[in-house]
Amino acid sequence: AVRTGDELAPTGRSAPGVRSDPEMAEDTEEEVVAAEAAEESDDASYYKCRGKKCKYQAKVAWEGPCPRCGIWFNAVKRGREHDKRTSLDEIPDEPTAYISTNIPEFDLVLGGGLVTGSAVALYGPPGTGKSTLFMMTCAGFAADRKRCLYASAEETNKDIGKIAHRLGIPSEHRKRIAPLGEAEDFEQIMEACAEKKPHLAVIDSISTLTRADTGGSEGSNEQIKALVQGFTWYGKKYGTIFLIVFQVNAAGGAAGARTAIHAVDTVINFDRYVDNDNFDNDGEVIEGAPDIRILTSEKNRNGKEGVTAKMEMTDKGLIPVKRKSKLYSV
Repeated sequence: AVRTGDELAPTGRSAPGVRSDPEMAEDTEEEVVAAEAAEESDDASYYKCRGKKCKYQAKVAWEGPCPRCGIWFNAVKRGREHDKRTSLDEIPDEPTAYISTNIPEFDLVLGGGLVTGSAVALYGPPGTGKSTLFMMTCAGFAADRKRCLYASAEETNKDIGKIAHRLGIPSEHRKRIAPLGEAEDFEQIMEACAEKKPHLAVIDSISTLTRADTGGSEGSNEQIKALVQGFTWYGKKYGTIFLIVFQVNAAGGAAGARTAIHAVDTVINFDRYVDNDNFDNDGEVIEGAPDIRILTSEKNRNGKEGVTAKMEMTDKGLIPVKRKSKLYSV
């Protein structure tokens, strides 16, 4: 159940009877009185819909679509207490607190680990092991008794389970990883987050999802932008870390609107590493040569940019490269 004002809606989608078009909705006498009372009240704060045409207000913030217009994540805090201003001098300078993924190479590229409430975008060609890396990250969090959600549009719960078994994740750790297979829409994932309250949520991948309150087709810039904004908003509010798989566009970058890429905290490229030592004179891969992957931080609000690390892909997942000199690119 999702709290909407002082009432409970049965799902994270628009509640029955909710007017989904703000332009078509007219204020009732009760709503006008409630709005005026909230604005004139001496109470500490109240919440109002940020929709330009919607004037819904409530004393309690709603965690989903606006009960009146149906738009997601639009509750804005207002009131005398909220409107108090502060100065930068009153904001403490606190060091970044990192949470280890238990994957040293991934921690290195991230700047020390993942940060509570952050969003990380990972992109790379098909077959590079993005799902493997993120499932291993879930395993690392689960080993530290943290809850995880793995949402995939293209995989079933059984398929997600197979990845975990292939990587040899122990049963006691798998219990802390909730699968959400065939997840096709944003609202479905938000309902799962509200129920499971994960410390870490994997979105695999964002190009295969849609958001009901946004126009455009699946994978369009408009949809990806709205999806990223929704996930980052939830992460900042509730502390959930989002690991988001992006596909590669024609130019080789992360597919999606540039504003969507700006919204995340970290952008990492994940690709195959071409090592000439692994090829013979005819350009063929030498049998038994290591299958190397390279991680590169292209944007990082919580660490340095341009940091790289290499890992070897095996049938049991990603492992450190055997030759330590090959861990960092020259």
